[in-house]
Amino acid sequence: MSEHPIHIASVNAHCSTARVQGLLQCSSFDIILLQEPWVGTIDVQHSDSDPTGTDITGTTFNDMWESFLPAHSPDNICKVTAYVCSDLAKWLLIRNYLALPISGPNCLVLDIVSDDKVICLINFYHCVPPRGHGLHPLLASECDKVVPMILCGDFNTHSHLWSLPSTTLSPWAIPLEEWFDANNFSLIRPPRTVMWVSDWDNQQSSILDLILLNTAGIVSNQFSDTSISFTDSLGSDHTTLL
Repeated sequence: MSEHPIHIASVNAHCSTARVQGLLQCSSFDIILLQEPWVGTIDVQHSDSDPTGTDITGTTFNDMWESFLPAHSPDNICKVTAYVCSDLAKWLLIRNYLALPISGPNCLVLDIVSDDKVICLINFYHCVPPRGHGLHPLLASECDKVVPMILCGDFNTHSHLWSLPSTTLSPWAIPLEEWFDANNFSLIRPPRTVMWVSDWDNQQSSILDLILLNTAGIVSNQFSDTSISFTDSLGSDHTTLL
């Protein structure tokens, strides 16, 4: 894929444009996969029929990075985005799969292509509704088992496979675990390590952020072990997974 390691970071930015800009301006990462990025008004579009103008929403801009958003309508607020360092993007082919059933405001699917090698990055955020879960598009999909694939994000799910022993399990944990297994995904993040720290005394720290690698990715031997860093997340209540 590259003569030099490509450093990939996944982090929940907690909707802070200052945090996102800090990551883009100061970090040494090559690819940044964000959950809950800042989304706001970046311009106003005027027309003869609408002289007062219509707000155009977007994410944080930095000219050192190429940004990618998932498929969404004008009324949607994207919960995921990706940034690829411009120097890296010049020699990579990057495909953003907007037409996939899984692609939407909460899920971004990118192919990273170099020469004849491909890896797929899936950036996911589980937006939990007041009742039930928001995993239906993911659970209804099937991933390519031949292409090396990284699945990462904030799953907002407590499971016996990754949560701390005292955590109450999420009712939808088993269907999610079964989907991981059916699509040959294995957890590669550090085991039983706190990924989210609450600012509230009555909320227990937990593991919400995951990185998974499919069997094709494991066999390809292209990926290093995962590490985490709260320092690199620049004040977010979520850690950065590296």
